[in-house]
Formats: sequence, C-alpha cells, structure tokens
Amino acid sequence: MDKQQHISPVAYKIIKEIAKPLQADQPSAQIIENIQASLDQREYHISFDEEKQTLQSPNRSQDLRAYDKPRVLTIHNRTGSAGHNFSLNLVNKGIYEDGKMVYGQQANAALESQGNTLLIKHTSFTEKFINTQKGIFIISSASTHTKQLQVWLSAEGLKVD
Repeated sequence: MDKQQHISPVAYKIIKEIAKPLQADQPSAQIIENIQASLDQREYHISFDEEKQTLQSPNRSQDLRAYDKPRVLTIHNRTGSAGHNFSLNLVNKGIYEDGKMVYGQQANAALESQGNTLLIKHTSFTEKFINTQKGIFIISSASTHTKQLQVWLSAEGLKVD
C-alpha cells in the first residue's frame, strides 16, 4: 500500500485495521478507494463537542474548525499553526431582502444537523451551513419576489495568538 502519501494518516490506519482480517485476500484498490472516499466525507460531518457544549464542524482541507450556534459562527484554526492561532466570530446581523431587514436572529433557534449540513431554524427563516473541502458556506433563501438577498455578517472578536 504505497498510496499512504495520498490519504490522511487516520484513514491509512483505519484501512490497515480493516485489511488485517483479510491478510490472504488483500482488499482491492476499489475497496480501499471506497473506504477513503467515505472517510473523506465523514471528516466534514458536524458533531457535538462535549467540552464546548456546542456543535462543531472540522474542516481539514481549510485547516479550520467552526463552532455553530444561532447567530454566531466561531471559526478557529483546526490545528496548531506554529504559534499563529486565531479565533473569529461571524455574527449574523440579519437577513435583508432588497435592502430592507426582514428577519432578525433568534438566540433560541432550533439546531438540526445531518452529515455535513447544519440547519438553524428561526421562526421566519432557516440558515443553512454546509461544511465541505472548499469551505464553510452559509445559505439562506428569499421570498419569490426578492431581487437581492443579503445576509449581513459582522466579524467580531478576532484573536490572534
């Protein structure tokens, strides 16, 4: 298995463990590829962080970790960056349609996560966060008559160590 350089160390260890019982029957390249693809997708799943008591979204490709709460998306670098760690809060200040604020934020909005997607369900609208290798995206949908939809975000609390 010379492909270790092309897959994450965690995935390589898991593949080796899965392959152990198959010693005589080495897993095919397709099986290994399927396992790697599955692990790659799961790396971006949103899960509950027991220590911080909130949902978190790791993003290996961007070296970020986001902590998701209604109104606030906190972004940290995921691993140590040689003494250059940071933290930033993106605070949702409201949803605007054609320049008018139509929805404010609710601190008690319901959170629902599935795989790499988080829905924050407010009374009048739903925020959708999608965590992928390309980054963390925020999506809101507008009324059918809306020409321009804006999500106003404020970057607050930047901390660089």
